[in-house]
Amino acid sequence: MPFLPGPGKDPRQEKLAPLWAKYRKEGFLDELGDREHAILRALPERDTISKQSTILPSEDAERLVRERDYHAVGYCPCRIMAKLVGEGCRHSLEVCLHFGSLAKYMVEHGYARRITVDEAVEILKKSNREGLVHVTERSKGPISTICNCCSDCCAFFKAVHEAKHPNTIAHSSYFASVDHSKCIACGICMLRCPMKAIRVKVNREPANVDVQKCLGCGVCVPTCPVEAIELVEREELMEWPDHMTYYQELLADRGKDPSGLF
Repeated sequence: MPFLPGPGKDPRQEKLAPLWAKYRKEGFLDELGDREHAILRALPERDTISKQSTILPSEDAERLVRERDYHAVGYCPCRIMAKLVGEGCRHSLEVCLHFGSLAKYMVEHGYARRITVDEAVEILKKSNREGLVHVTERSKGPISTICNCCSDCCAFFKAVHEAKHPNTIAHSSYFASVDHSKCIACGICMLRCPMKAIRVKVNREPANVDVQKCLGCGVCVPTCPVEAIELVEREELMEWPDHMTYYQELLADRGKDPSGLF
């Protein structure tokens, strides 16, 4: 929470950042990823989905945002912490979107600022072009948060790559498909993929996608210079649990009995 107001806004940040980095390596990444059910799921950008595919309501980031009644944006604590320990990247900081009662709470306590629904949608689109992945809670129904994550700083992606928990983030109902007749093997999509799911022999062989690794996030799509890549539906579409089941699953993953909480 001390990182949410923004860089330099809380005097505890410099002392806490290295402690968080140490805790992350010693246990937090396993807490996030070493479980049966993913905490988060990837959300595809609507513009990256093939026009021949159906845009599923539960997978449409823009629709999910427009369905909410209160919108706010806050800073990414992962990137702020990373910068304070000499790591990190150059991606935008103020890109974490919050909705409904959570957004109201965060605005009232100085952790976010209120924005319009159109501003929230524009942040989604800019984040996708920047190479950030939309992620939200792995449940259906009204969402509370959409983070726009990078593989450089995000704790969930570090759980995938550093702690070797490949299923930390659930993939969407889509995967990236490459038209080899158009692909010029430039390698841009490979560089942008946060899951290292795309391989290209630059200037030699076209891109190939590992469907098992692919999150179906669509960050590979907007910068393809020849429009050779797009998201298409998987054979088996994802089924997301309701909020109650989602929380019960997360508690059960940690050996907790959720019956007394509901």
